[in-house]
Amino acid sequence: GTRQEMAPPWVLLGVLSLLAACEASVSPFRPPIPSCGTPPHALRSQRRARPTRLSAADWRAAGERAAAGDEDDKSPYQLGLLPFPLSEALLPGETKQVHLYEARFTRLFEDAAREHGGCLGQLLLTPAGNVAAVTSLLEVEESRRQEIGVWAQLKCVGRVRLTSLRQTDYQYVLGDVELLSDKTFVDRDAEDAADEQAAAKREEETTALDVVGAYDRCHSMASRLKGVEESEAAKAKTKEGSPDERVEWGHEAREELSFDTTLAELLRSRREVLLSRGLDLLPADSLFEQTRTIWDVEDEEAAERQLLSYALAAILPPADRAQAMGMRDTVERLQHSLATLNEQERRMAAQLALRQAFS
Repeated sequence: GTRQEMAPPWVLLGVLSLLAACEASVSPFRPPIPSCGTPPHALRSQRRARPTRLSAADWRAAGERAAAGDEDDKSPYQLGLLPFPLSEALLPGETKQVHLYEARFTRLFEDAAREHGGCLGQLLLTPAGNVAAVTSLLEVEESRRQEIGVWAQLKCVGRVRLTSLRQTDYQYVLGDVELLSDKTFVDRDAEDAADEQAAAKREEETTALDVVGAYDRCHSMASRLKGVEESEAAKAKTKEGSPDERVEWGHEAREELSFDTTLAELLRSRREVLLSRGLDLLPADSLFEQTRTIWDVEDEEAAERQLLSYALAAILPPADRAQAMGMRDTVERLQHSLATLNEQERRMAAQLALRQAFS
């Protein structure tokens, strides 16, 4: 289909072309990847880091001031980058816990707090050894020193485009970046700009409704399939020696998408993450207030539609997630997810029909 034929020039950057100045410095881009999900018992004897973290909005404001000064050729927007496989790319509203043991990564955290407003980015690595050009803008929501290394909870608040990479004296990767936001019609000079903006808004609203309906149908279908599977399992137990056969649809092994939670629950959890302003402050009053300088949204409704597009893209397979991350159009990202949801709905409907036929 059209979605698969798209040439995504923004998806991948060649490591060697970006790191020519670093000579043989590709190895720091590869594992060891920071370990995630540190168990509670491993967090003993910790002290919480001082609350020096600034918001990503302040990081952007500092970059704008540096750009206005234009004192040298140094990029006004820089981030230290933690390496992760592409499959662990975060979209706005998602969080990840990391436990960093290596000295270079603990130094990265210190520099992030001191020089980058408590922000950092992901260095997303593909199996082929390339780096994703568009990646996640992360805030350090909480961090704690441990006997060995640092534990931290990171949250994704936006997206950035990598323009260049280099290795620091402390052996971590520093990136020059550009903040990436969805395109709007506000700054167009055409006489019919207002009409185009209204039409674009209607298209966003219509597509958002279509996507919500598709997700809800997939969630309902997944619940029905789960019920059928539980019924089959119960019947199999009553028949001694009867195999618990599973009806497979298609000839390829496919990655199953999860529809365990309702869309309302998914959006609520992502919204809470984005509204949070740390342990010492009350949450922001609105999504628009919290994201307008990072997402360049015009109002609360536009912020909610972008949140919807990110939340739905997050359930997609890794390659589709990476493609969605680089899109600069909310409607395009929603339609990208809608195509996958419609395909998944058809597949689950066929699975349900087959299971019911053989039950």
